[in-house]
Amino acid sequence: MIIGLHGRKKSGKDSVARMLTSRHYVRGLQPHIVDIRHVVPTSVPNELWATDGVLPSVQLSFADPIKVIAHQLYDWDIQTLWGPSELREIPDERYPRGDGSYLTPRLFLQIEGTEVARACYPGTWTDKTFNLADELVRDGFARHITIADLRFDNEAVIVRNRGGHVLEIVNSRLPPSSDLHESEAGINPSHVSVRIINDDTFEVLRARVFAALEGFGVKL
Repeated sequence: MIIGLHGRKKSGKDSVARMLTSRHYVRGLQPHIVDIRHVVPTSVPNELWATDGVLPSVQLSFADPIKVIAHQLYDWDIQTLWGPSELREIPDERYPRGDGSYLTPRLFLQIEGTEVARACYPGTWTDKTFNLADELVRDGFARHITIADLRFDNEAVIVRNRGGHVLEIVNSRLPPSSDLHESEAGINPSHVSVRIINDDTFEVLRARVFAALEGFGVKL
């Protein structure tokens, strides 16, 4: 089962992803590893494994390969690239852009991910991520896959066509967005399985997410 999370930046997608996977695999342990098979089993606490030795849920991200490139090109650290979203908004004065502004990690991720790779081939990131998801399930590393950064219609269509579900996380406390980049435009509402409102505590959000998944017959 694949669970895709959609929503504006800072809507709470990463929080939901962590609640779906933290008791099975501590992603924060080595978040820069794109392929979980590179993590030795001893790095995962025994109590987080299912009784059959399979991690029930593993988090993947379409942006993980892009972040690896960003790390290599611009020397941004793991916390900046995989930590709180706000860190990717900070201009890096090492990289002036010629218009008086400085490069931010967010800008590079948007341009590299969309204007470069998706412009070359729209399936660049979906192919890589879903091929890895298939391998993880086939090889016994996971039973469920959570993708925390679903931003485009083609990504949602693939999740739904594979029998998965798309959860839209809506944070009603966010101000209107000034980010006009294509990746922040949203997807067709018809691709959304359920909308989860994030307007209360983490515990309330968690209860809403798990209630929605139980409604789909998904048990983590």
